Amino acid sequence: MAFGKPLASQSSIQQDIADSRIAIEQSRLLVLKAAHMMDTVGNKVATLKPALEIFNLPDSIGLL
Repeated sequence: MAFGKPLASQSSIQQDIADSRIAIEQSRLLVLKAAHMMDTVGNKVATLKPALEIFNLPDSIGLL
């Protein structure tokens, strides 16, 4: 309870949860895309782009 209402009913909490869900889903899809590229075109060809995308994951999910 916060301010006399359940925490989940606070719009700011709902927005934070939605933002977190979007960041998690985006990160998951980037990892899957990188894995797919490595499987289809090979590790040497697909090294730089997936590496750059995965490098940005901690920032996108708020770990930095």
